[in-house]
Amino acid sequence: LEKRQESSKIAKARTAGSRMELFRKAEVMLDDAKFEKHAHQRHALRNRAAAIALGCAVPARPGDVVTHHILGVGITFEPGRNAYRFRYTPQKTQFSTGQKINIPLRPAWNKFIDALILQDQDPRYLGQLRAKAIDEGRPLYVHYDGTPAVYTWYSRMWTLVTGTGGQIARTLIYDDAIAHGEDGIQAARIATGHSPNSPI
Repeated sequence: LEKRQESSKIAKARTAGSRMELFRKAEVMLDDAKFEKHAHQRHALRNRAAAIALGCAVPARPGDVVTHHILGVGITFEPGRNAYRFRYTPQKTQFSTGQKINIPLRPAWNKFIDALILQDQDPRYLGQLRAKAIDEGRPLYVHYDGTPAVYTWYSRMWTLVTGTGGQIARTLIYDDAIAHGEDGIQAARIATGHSPNSPI
């Protein structure tokens, strides 16, 4: 059973596409969102684009997306860098290895989070809306009616785009890392919250 699961994961990773390909798809989705006729469709497409793009940078488990991908909690904005940082201890390892996720995103990633904060508002209000979202501890992914996205939502977005759930992002980050040798593998361990000597 274990061997079949591993083979299945590898096959799914091959069909999902690379992280760069998925990031480009997410950029297209984000651009396309502004042309959707209805506000709820624009909202949904922005959410999906952010889930795919940010999953390429922070390959989180769905449970961590619900619990920690919250503005002002697991996601902070650092004005000095003009960029966001994801920082939290994954639920699965909090009582075992206790490895922390600490990923400072570059400003190029801001557009995805900023789009979720702004929705259809004028960009000049971003600072105020960001501060409000952080003060309120707003989940990164909320539906058009304001309710937080549920546990299964994140993987469903990945399935729509890649044909498999969000966990595949954790495999893809290692695929990229292996090309950079041991340093790349250690960077992937940090991004996924795996301990330095964990088997992969």
